[in-house]
Amino acid sequence: WTTRTNAIVNVCVDENGVDYYLYELVSPHNLISACIVEGELYLMVASCGARSWKSAEGDLRSIVDSFKVPP
Repeated sequence: WTTRTNAIVNVCVDENGVDYYLYELVSPHNLISACIVEGELYLMVASCGARSWKSAEGDLRSIVDSFKVPP
């Protein structure tokens, strides 16, 4: 993970060779997974307020981590 101002960024490649750009915006809490497949941009965004973050974080991370676009 690379830290930016109020953002954490990571790039990973899945088993099909698709690059996924993972962003975590700290305030408010937004988890974003983005990829480009055949020239099309695909996004998965999960967010919640500060009060809900502690209880929702695990579920939101699982949802964003499950985001896959077929090549």
